[in-house]
Amino acid sequence: MKKSFLMAAAILSVSAVVAGCTNNTAPEEPQNVVEEPQEQEETTEETEATAETEETDDEASLLAAIAGTWYETEVLDSRTLTINSDGSYELAYRGGGSAFGTISVEFEDNGDGTSIYKYAFYESDGALWATFNCNERASDLYSEDDGGIHFVGSEFIDENEDSFDTLNDYEDAEFLHETSEGVEAAFYEGFWSCDRCAITIVDAGNDEYNVYIAWGSSAYETSEWQYTCTYDEYTATLICDGTGIMEDVVYGDDGSEERTEVYTDGTAAFIMREGTLTWLDQTNHAGDGMVFMQ
Repeated sequence: MKKSFLMAAAILSVSAVVAGCTNNTAPEEPQNVVEEPQEQEETTEETEATAETEETDDEASLLAAIAGTWYETEVLDSRTLTINSDGSYELAYRGGGSAFGTISVEFEDNGDGTSIYKYAFYESDGALWATFNCNERASDLYSEDDGGIHFVGSEFIDENEDSFDTLNDYEDAEFLHETSEGVEAAFYEGFWSCDRCAITIVDAGNDEYNVYIAWGSSAYETSEWQYTCTYDEYTATLICDGTGIMEDVVYGDDGSEERTEVYTDGTAAFIMREGTLTWLDQTNHAGDGMVFMQ
């Protein structure tokens, strides 16, 4: 309405000049009045452009805050989440394979006058995988609405114990520590089995344990592993860091055997909880999904 009023005033002023108004300054006044709305429109456009730029900058800074590597915690089959500063991500599974997608920073109204921002992770086909609350500290990602998914930033985990790296980021060292009450190194000793796979753990002295694994695929073929492990007090686990040996063995009808060396630099960890043993094979994931019992 203000703009219409000003335009009307301008028209009246111009009419007065045409009618022979003797005031020499009169024509300049309506010209200034007419230009005033244009200046206001330009100011509004500049404000909107500035707001859009600030919003883009905010999203970029929020995405930059979570760029890096994240490890899933409180689960055995943990996943590794790699987030790029451009908003893309890769979700790598323990048994192999990855999923890819993009991240959007979304605004959510709480309905009580307050609001929050959330990270929405979309899969490559556009389906929503999970949402995580924005965290200024950027050390944890919690997804309470999606089964309580929890990821911890790599720089935060590294502050705990070096054993987490040895476990190939399969497990959160803090979680293992919290569940280690009552576990002793001696509990690992003995014979463990799962289907056709057998594990024998022997105390070798000097805080070391020898682990022997035999897995027969047939009457004539078997695979064998040998690990020299140390007992990690913080996580209550046995860890072999890069010295594991794997061999494939073929037996002949005459009792002979042919051994083929697969590798000599294997890394693995063994976790005993509530009477069951888990074999975390970092090199070729041979023990994935297996639960060993005595």
